Amino acid sequence: RRWWQQAIERRAVVPGLIGAAIAGAFSAFSVYMPLRVSEVSAFNPGLVLSVYAATTLLLLPVVGRSYDRFGRSWVLVPALLSLAAGLAVLSAVVHPAAIVGAAVLVGAGIGGGVPGLTAWTADRVDVDRRAGAQGTFWTVYEIGLFAGSLSMGLMFASLRYGGFAVVAAVIAAAAGAYVLALRSGRGFEEREAADE
Repeated sequence: RRWWQQAIERRAVVPGLIGAAIAGAFSAFSVYMPLRVSEVSAFNPGLVLSVYAATTLLLLPVVGRSYDRFGRSWVLVPALLSLAAGLAVLSAVVHPAAIVGAAVLVGAGIGGGVPGLTAWTADRVDVDRRAGAQGTFWTVYEIGLFAGSLSMGLMFASLRYGGFAVVAAVIAAAAGAYVLALRSGRGFEEREAADE
């Protein structure tokens, strides 16, 4: 096998691509939200980012247990839809309170989504391949963050605020729909169970 075939854990690519969609969508929030807040009010963008971070931190312990109790896809889908909803709200609102609400939804999406994807990545491989699988997952995730930041920056000039966040919301919703399709086709749970 070639070096890149040894370096990339194939069974981590699908969770990584879903993670890349999350990262790409999140880049719209991290780039767009401070500009949006500054445009509509004198509200401090740092406060909105603090709300996002606090939401993520508060959810992580609860979400981790929920993934173990209910299964990966049952928590991952609502997390992805929360991210999509937060970005959709961000695209339409001009009131600072709604922007804070969008930050809560985005925080729930990121805080709820990423732990499940890393757990699912570990589920899909043998124990002795888990570190390599995590390396693959995070590589693909970071590529999504890079590509998302770059493409969102290019789109911003023509789409402005509303269209820019709508594109990101559609990306997050599409990732949620893909996980639903895996779950309904038994692809998600069967693969997970087969590797336990």
